[in-house]
Amino acid sequence: MAKISYWHGVTSGVLATAGYLLWSLGLPPADGFILILLLLVVACGGVVGGGTVLSWRHVVHNSRVLWPTGAALVVLSLPSLTCYQVEKQRTPAFLARSDSVRGVVTGRNVFGQLGIEYPVDSLRKARLIAENKVAHRQFRSGDSIWVYRERVPPYELAVWPPGPDLRITLGRLLWLWGIGGVLIVGYGPLFKRQTTDPDVSDT
Repeated sequence: MAKISYWHGVTSGVLATAGYLLWSLGLPPADGFILILLLLVVACGGVVGGGTVLSWRHVVHNSRVLWPTGAALVVLSLPSLTCYQVEKQRTPAFLARSDSVRGVVTGRNVFGQLGIEYPVDSLRKARLIAENKVAHRQFRSGDSIWVYRERVPPYELAVWPPGPDLRITLGRLLWLWGIGGVLIVGYGPLFKRQTTDPDVSDT
């Protein structure tokens, strides 16, 4: 059986990422910034694909590399968990000093976030881009949705359902552990060897 090379992993990562973006987002708009951003995401997919090959080799060679990697990922997960808990605790106070109005979904941006138009007062309307939440997947253009706005400056805004989304937070942590683990296990030992012996290569 032929040995899978680093560049096989890079190619697979690029193709898988490009295919996922096309499937989930469709054809990208003719916007230079968006195109550059998507190309960077595809390139990162290649880096992760190559890192997956390196990770497998390093784990087979020395499985003890997983212990420091797990410890590093736990530390990296703490900020997300802390932010979730802080936002959850401050949500009741935010709602107590806010008014709710009915907004209208105007569409989604390229990242799947809802665009919402809501009334500021009887004469004015404003628009906002909502933070991604699992509950927002059911909404379509023209649907109504609750918008929460503080009564006094700085007029902080939130969209139904108020507060942080646990499933979104857990999803981000899953991505962190998957991609972060691959990058640390795959490229960490390689970087260490390259700094001590530049002639060594795993690719």
